[in-house]
Amino acid sequence: MTMHIYGPFLAWISGSAIAISLLALVAFFLGCYWIFKPPWFRPRADGKTRILFYDGECGLCTHSVKLFLKADSGECLKFAPLQGTTAKEHLPEDLRNPEELSTVVFMRTGPEGTDPKILTRSLAIANAFIDIGGLWRIAGWILHAIPPFIREPLYRQIAKHRRKLFPSGACSLPTKEEHARLLE
Repeated sequence: MTMHIYGPFLAWISGSAIAISLLALVAFFLGCYWIFKPPWFRPRADGKTRILFYDGECGLCTHSVKLFLKADSGECLKFAPLQGTTAKEHLPEDLRNPEELSTVVFMRTGPEGTDPKILTRSLAIANAFIDIGGLWRIAGWILHAIPPFIREPLYRQIAKHRRKLFPSGACSLPTKEEHARLLE
């Protein structure tokens, strides 16, 4: 009968130990990031051109571009609307169809003479997060790890209702530094 007295106390102790261990692990990783800047946390600096194409008339898309502009400390990404001239130069017609502008497109060019890698929808967002580095790289890996049969329908539902949820309205103007990374 004496075991019942210690049961809740031992459960509380073990739960507290687990919570403290998790906090210590998070503190360790954040400390490594701030002190050592490990290479897997840094933005990609391999000379490749990365362009994230988005619907220029969508409120969610413009807010997402602002998030990427702030998160991309290494300035490895450039941004261009699907309706612009950069998209006409680099993307096939089916990705620029005015009837179907619900797709985010991420283009990563390789060395000269190689074809660029073009990714769409949730895979485009995951790879853009991976390339900007930092804690966003971990978010990109997690998003990439979600199976496509879950990830893609969720993306399509958000894209379907994005204009209702995030109406395009007055947006703040980009700074000079941000404007340099926005393509036509």
